[in-house]
Amino acid sequence: MNNTSRLIGYFEQLPNEILLNLFENYMRLIDVYLAFYLLNNRRINKIINSAHFYIDIPSKDIFHMKSFSHFANQIVSLRLTIFSNDDLDLSKLINLRYLHIEKPTHNQLISIRPEILPQLYYLSLSPC
Repeated sequence: MNNTSRLIGYFEQLPNEILLNLFENYMRLIDVYLAFYLLNNRRINKIINSAHFYIDIPSKDIFHMKSFSHFANQIVSLRLTIFSNDDLDLSKLINLRYLHIEKPTHNQLISIRPEILPQLYYLSLSPC
C-alpha cells in the first residue's frame, strides 16, 4: 500500500465531528465542493450537507458562484467585496444570518427584506 492510499484511508476514518469542523472552519466552500463533494462519497456528502458555511466572495469568480448556488441554503455568513453581479440571488440564502456587501447594487439593496432573508441578524453595507 502506498502512502497516498494510506492517507486516503486515514482521512475517511476521521470522526464526523472532525470532518464537519474542518469543512466549516478551515476550508473555503469552493475547496470543499471541488475536493470532496464531487467524490460522491455518501458519508462525506452527508457531513457536507449538514455544514454551515461562512463565505467571502472577493470578486466575480465563477468557481465561488458554482459552489454558492449549490450550497446556498447552508450559507449563514456572506461577505461580498468588489462585486457587482446582480445575478446573485439572495432569496436562496434562507439561513443567512450575517451579510456584508461592499458597494451593493440596486437589485441587491431591494432584495434585502425580511420576507426574503428571514434569518438575517446582522447587515453591513459599505458606501455606494
